[in-house]
Amino acid sequence: MNRKNMVKSNINKFGQKVTITVPEQDNRIIETKAFIQPLRQTSKLYQQNNYLDSGFVDMSNYLYIGPYDIRLDNFPGDIILESDLKKYIVQKVDTVSIEDEIIYIRAVLQIYTEGDTNILA
Repeated sequence: MNRKNMVKSNINKFGQKVTITVPEQDNRIIETKAFIQPLRQTSKLYQQNNYLDSGFVDMSNYLYIGPYDIRLDNFPGDIILESDLKKYIVQKVDTVSIEDEIIYIRAVLQIYTEGDTNILA
């Protein structure tokens, strides 16, 4: 088994269920598994430039780690992720690669509120 499939296997085994809705594709639904957890201030993925104590968690940003073949960066427009009765919007997406092979997808998420007209301002 190659590296990306080993990572995907672990995400499928230990990750939480995630539903991805793509409004610009007639609300297409994709079911997958991923890890979603609060993003600590010390992460380089954190979007704001204000710094707090090391390891501080303010619950405004979340880290998503998902399988290599669900490319959040390739969906048209905004997408909504749902897991454990919480909805999230994607703020930033990166691919994580080893030797030019995408191993997994990581993203910064924020809580989405129904009727939010400011999805990706």
